[in-house]
Amino acid sequence: MDEMLNRLDWDDVHTFLVAMRSRSLPQVADELGISHLTAGRRVTAMEERLRLRLFHRRPDGLHRTPEADALLPHAEAVERSMRALERQSQALDP
Repeated sequence: MDEMLNRLDWDDVHTFLVAMRSRSLPQVADELGISHLTAGRRVTAMEERLRLRLFHRRPDGLHRTPEADALLPHAEAVERSMRALERQSQALDP
């Protein structure tokens, strides 16, 4: 378990969140300012690290799995924590 956490990457989690909200790799890429291929690699990397299928990739876009739905609240909590960390660090900037 700890080994898996050491391999999770915020960029992958962030990409997962954007994918959950937009449902297509081109939209994910546009929102994050990355290539379509990079967006796909990040989603795949998170799936491989977690050993879960998070999305079914179909011609009409990404379709989330029940596993993705189960992880969403936890990923959103990570996102809130990252934003709080950023806000706090900016407040501490001398």
